[in-house]
Amino acid sequence: MVPEVRRVAVLRDSFDPAGIGQWGALQAVAPTLKLELSVIDARDRNSIERGIMKIAGANDAALLVTASAPAAVRRGAVRWACR
Repeated sequence: MVPEVRRVAVLRDSFDPAGIGQWGALQAVAPTLKLELSVIDARDRNSIERGIMKIAGANDAALLVTASAPAAVRRGAVRWACR
């Protein structure tokens, strides 16, 4: 998708059953794509803001938001941190 991306911060809810499957799929494909994954906990606004700030401005990083209720509820925090 974006050839220069090497690090992907994944906003996810580790307690959501769907999120567990999504995370497993990402972990399976990451080595093939030479991607380094890190997790941002979607349940905590401060974690979201800190996690996004860590990758903000990096040319080789991206944010992936998985489908989960906490991510949807905290979308305002995601928008704020991505501004």
